[in-house]
Amino acid sequence: MLPSRYAGATLAHAYYHRIGAEAILAAALPPGLARPRYDDLALLTATSLAFALGASSAEAAKHLIPDQAGLLAGIGRLPDPRTLRPRLAAIADRCDPLALQRQLAAAMLAGLAYGTDSAGAAHAMSQTAGGVHDAPHGALTARLLGPVMEYNHSGEPERFARMAQAFGLDTRNVSMWRAAEMAVEYVHQLTVDVEIPGMQELGFSEDEIPMLADKAFADPQTIGNPRDVNAAGYRKIYAQAFAMGKNHARKEKS
Repeated sequence: MLPSRYAGATLAHAYYHRIGAEAILAAALPPGLARPRYDDLALLTATSLAFALGASSAEAAKHLIPDQAGLLAGIGRLPDPRTLRPRLAAIADRCDPLALQRQLAAAMLAGLAYGTDSAGAAHAMSQTAGGVHDAPHGALTARLLGPVMEYNHSGEPERFARMAQAFGLDTRNVSMWRAAEMAVEYVHQLTVDVEIPGMQELGFSEDEIPMLADKAFADPQTIGNPRDVNAAGYRKIYAQAFAMGKNHARKEKS
């Protein structure tokens, strides 16, 4: 039985595979080289866990990997401890240290930004609604994002105008307000283009809107939203999300 401090790490290896974590290493390799072998990534994962569990050197990590970190990283075939140091060295030799540093710094900053600030109304809604019905968090957030942006853009029009530019939209000769609206329209259309399911398809009904709005308003992610939002505001956003989902369903049937 794994000690309790290992709880939550048992699916780390599968999680890294799911999110394509090997791309971090691939970005650090010189052009023309093949992507890193997945077992190399697994080895790095196991080694990182070994150091997190108290190993002070690669030699000490050798003792932790077969017994503990290998299982935590989900490696089916444990690496031979005698090959640990040369394999790590081979990975390092193939990497551009500066590129790897930049990739890791970018990942760290993204994590810090998410962990220290509010994710706003979209996540306040999706993470609370996800506890009501077993709906995929990504699809639910995507369905809510456009309506939330439509509600929010008047609170931070300059930022939304910059989003339009980041989306590659031509914002020349248009006002800041119009550019902000263009960003919202772009996300609405993107929701259609990638066929995000409607709220009904995700298992929700319109008579749940008051309950869902109250739950979202009570969520701490509400604090820090670009525009102040209360339960009435959440009801308005949910109503639009349901309406847009109906349009999606009608197009699917046609």
